[in-house]
Amino acid sequence: MKARYFLIVDALILLLFALGYLLTPQWTLAQFDITVNDGGVMMAQLFGAAILGIAVLNWMSREAHYFEELRPVALGNCVGHGLVFVVLLLQKLNGLGNGFCWFVIAFALIFTLAFGYFAFVRTGIERPDVTPKPA
Repeated sequence: MKARYFLIVDALILLLFALGYLLTPQWTLAQFDITVNDGGVMMAQLFGAAILGIAVLNWMSREAHYFEELRPVALGNCVGHGLVFVVLLLQKLNGLGNGFCWFVIAFALIFTLAFGYFAFVRTGIERPDVTPKPA
């Protein structure tokens, strides 16, 4: 599968989560069986803002054709999704959240592996060497 499709799907899923955390943080967290106070609402909204930034970055990067254009975005997504996977898995194993958390954990793992592949395996077309040859 091409990186373009992963960037598009990831951007759309992140957009949904970002809007949830920005506009209705308490309801969004309640879907995970998590309740928060006013400080938690503010942190959820900040989290939503960060997620929205990543969603926009992924959406704008979907047209990247060359490896060196795609690699920083893929590496950043790999690290981000990987950390989300680790944190959520540890919290879920400690009893936080409900069954819906497993969906997010699976999503994070799949996208960690996909973006890791795109970050470390040359999947894009190499930019052609356009330097003039000496005569």
